[in-house]
Amino acid sequence: PAFEGQLRAPGMRTRAEYQVDVLTEDLRSPWAVAALPDGRLDITQKDGTLRIYSHQTGLSPAITGFPEVASDGQGGLLDLAPAPDFETSRLLYFSFSQPLPGGAVTALGRGRLADDEAKLEGAELLFQALPVTGGGGHFGSRIVFADANTLFLSTGDRQHSQTRMNAQDPGTGWGKILRLDLLGQPAPGNPFLETPGAMGG
Repeated sequence: PAFEGQLRAPGMRTRAEYQVDVLTEDLRSPWAVAALPDGRLDITQKDGTLRIYSHQTGLSPAITGFPEVASDGQGGLLDLAPAPDFETSRLLYFSFSQPLPGGAVTALGRGRLADDEAKLEGAELLFQALPVTGGGGHFGSRIVFADANTLFLSTGDRQHSQTRMNAQDPGTGWGKILRLDLLGQPAPGNPFLETPGAMGG
C-alpha cells in the first residue's frame, strides 16, 4: 500500500505447473506475436521486419516490405493481426511508429503477405494518430478485430507531460482506443462521429 489504510484488491497465488520451451533465440527485438490460421506464428521485429515461426521448419528469414519505421526508443514495427479473411486475402494489419517531419506518430497500415512469404506487398497507410510530436516513447499499440468489418487500435499517450493530458482530448490521436473500419476510417456508430473537433467528427 502507498499509505496506511489504503485498500488493495486481493492477490492470487497459484502453484500450477507449467513448462517453458525455447522456440528460437534468433529474433532481434521482437515486439508482438500473432497466430496465423494454420497455427504458425507471425512475430514483428522492432527494426521493421517480420518473421514467421513454424514448429516444423523453425524461423523464416526476415520478411520485408513494411513502411519505414522510427525505431528509436519504444518505436518500431509494433503489433500485427491477420485480417479475418486472411486465408483468402492474405492481408496483414500492422501498427508502427511512422517517422514524419517534426517527430513520429503511431500509424496503422496493411499489406498482403506474398505467396512466397518473402515480403509484404502493396503496404498502405490507413490511419495516423496525429498530431506529430517528438520523442521515442509510448507509441502503443495493439490491434484487435471486433468482427469481420471492424477493428480496435490502441495508441499511446507519447509519454511527455505536455502530451499526456491530450489523451482526454477527442481531437488528438494520443492515448486512445479507436474503433475503425477495415480502411482505417471511423466505424459506423462511433460515439463521437457528430462531435465537432473530434477525430472522425
